[in-house]
Order: sequence, then structure tokens, then C-alpha cells
Amino acid sequence: MWGFSKKRFLITLGLSILIWLMSMVVQSLFRDNVNYGLFIFAKSCEVTGYPIARCIADYDKGSIYLTYSVNLFFWFWVLHFSWSWFDKRRN
Repeated sequence: MWGFSKKRFLITLGLSILIWLMSMVVQSLFRDNVNYGLFIFAKSCEVTGYPIARCIADYDKGSIYLTYSVNLFFWFWVLHFSWSWFDKRRN
């Protein structure tokens, strides 16, 4: 599957989720408005994490989940390519 094992896929996926969640916390901490929140704790809008850092209205679930997916996809591939680059350097 795309040049890596199932174990590496699951590790990369888990790490990308962790990085994405940390980016959401960082985004919510550095906002000047107190109405931002994470997931179900959102007050007026939900933060989406980085690299696409947006504050989307709580009722716009389609945009929220699409942005979540794009951010997770981004972090997954950043980790995958970083891992491949370090593997090549080590060999």
C-alpha cells in the first residue's frame, strides 16, 4: 500500500492525528476571541487546526469535516515523506 507496510501506515496515521489535534489546540489558544472551541466544546465556531486554520460556524458541518480531512491528509503525507527521506538518508 503506497510503498509501506500496514504497521507503518497505522503508525503514520496515529502520529498525523496527534499532530493535527495538537495544531487545533495551538490554534484555539492563540485566537483573540473567547468563542472558539474544539469539537463539541465549540461555542460559536470550531477551529480546524493547521495548515488550513479556519474558524467555521458550528452549524456548517460539511465544511468542518472537509477541512478536518484535508488537514489530516496533509499531516499524513508530510510524515510519510519525512519518514521516507530519513530512511533514505540512513541507508
